[in-house]
Parts: sequence; structure tokens; C-alpha cells
Amino acid sequence: MATKEDVADLKNIMLSIDSKVTNFSSRLDSVEKNLTELISDVKSEVGQVKSDLSITNTEVQQLRQDHNELERGVGHLESQFNCLETEKLELLKLDIDKNLLHSKNVKYYLRNMIGNTMSSSMESNKNQMR
Repeated sequence: MATKEDVADLKNIMLSIDSKVTNFSSRLDSVEKNLTELISDVKSEVGQVKSDLSITNTEVQQLRQDHNELERGVGHLESQFNCLETEKLELLKLDIDKNLLHSKNVKYYLRNMIGNTMSSSMESNKNQMR
């Protein structure tokens, strides 16, 4: 049979085990609480990341639309510039042609005037010689 000492030792062992179990249980509760907070924080951050991603995707789509609109605008401006450049070149060509024709006409009139002047001068010389 168990003696009082054996029962006291058994009681001490049981109390020691109970103390260790209580300590372990307390630590386990603390770990569970920390994990619960961590999971909650992670869920919150995941929600924020999803929100940020959604905003970023919207901004990217808007930037793409803006980029496409700018490309169309630049294309239109290039087209207008090319048209203006072509018109300017055509006007310049017409001006050059006009100036060339004018120069030819002046040359023609000068030749006729010089020819007429020389003819008159020669006739005058002939008349004086007679």
C-alpha cells in the first residue's frame, strides 16, 4: 500500500505536471492569440493589396486609353503637318514658276527693246552717213 510519503510525492508530481500543463496552455493561448492577430493582419493587408491592385489596373487602363488617344492625336497632327508641308511646297513651286515666267518675259522684252534700240540706232547712223 502507498504510504503518506508516496501520496505526497504523487501529489507534488501531479501539482508540478498541472503547473507545467497550465504554463503550456497559457503559452499555447498566447501563440493562438498572436497567430489570430497575424492572420487578421494578413487578411487586412491582402484586402488592401487587392484594392491597390484594382486601382492600379484602373490607372493602367486609363493610361493605355490616354496613350492611344495621344497616338491618334499625334497621327492627326503629322497628317496635318504633311498636308501643310505639301501645300507650302506647291505654293513655293507656283511662286518659282511665276518668277521664272516673269524673268523670261523680262528677258524677252529686254531683247526686243535692245533689238529695237539697236535697229533704231543703226538706221540713225545710216541716215547720218548719207
